[in-house]
Amino acid sequence: PPFQDNLGGWVVLGNITMLQHYFTPVLGSNQPLWTLSTEFWFYTVFGLGLTGAIARGRARYISLALALVALLALGGMFVSYLGQWLVGLAVAMIYAPRLSRPVSATIALVLWLAICRFKDAAIDADLALRMTTEYVTAILFGWVLLSMRGRRIVVFEWLAPFNKFMADFSYSLYLVHFPVLIFATAVLGSVSNIAGYRQGFRPTDPVGIASYIGFIALSLGVAWVFAQLTERHTAELRRHLRSRFHLATGRRPHVAPE
Repeated sequence: PPFQDNLGGWVVLGNITMLQHYFTPVLGSNQPLWTLSTEFWFYTVFGLGLTGAIARGRARYISLALALVALLALGGMFVSYLGQWLVGLAVAMIYAPRLSRPVSATIALVLWLAICRFKDAAIDADLALRMTTEYVTAILFGWVLLSMRGRRIVVFEWLAPFNKFMADFSYSLYLVHFPVLIFATAVLGSVSNIAGYRQGFRPTDPVGIASYIGFIALSLGVAWVFAQLTERHTAELRRHLRSRFHLATGRRPHVAPE
């Protein structure tokens, strides 16, 4: 099997400790989960750096040292990704009404994405150019978000219930979509005589388009069911863990108002 080498005990341990992609392969066939470890280390490194900035004495030096060790161990690509994540953090924290230009920001982002699409081969061939392209994309997208802040957009308000429904199982969709797609493609490649399931479809192939739609619907359905069993109970589990933690330390649990 093509993913057999990604099922060993060392790989499992690396994924449990959020070291996949950097020190071990991603477990099994779920290759998109490399971003999970990257996100985990964003929070860890940023938290250590923030602690180092506000702490005093030994805690400051230990936090900064640990952050530096993590950056050196994870490597240059992680540092690049961290910078892009910090762009998003800055957008979330700053208030800059003078930068609010919804039309200009949207046009700039769309034109930039079009340029990147037609120059993707050249961009992929040069690491520095690719990193620069990613930063420009992050900054322009951040500009769009800044421009939308505080504005009432009828279309977005109309779509709010749908967006809420999708957001409720978006993390589950992220977790399960790739194995579902691989499994569905493998099954259809084995039981059907359609060569496209083994070789790939062109975007304009009618059978391919129908397959894409079907695979998307299947992924959404499986993710929704998975979320009902797991993600839906996250708040309940969080309350339980907080309650146990407070009881263990001799403090009364705090119950947030409804």
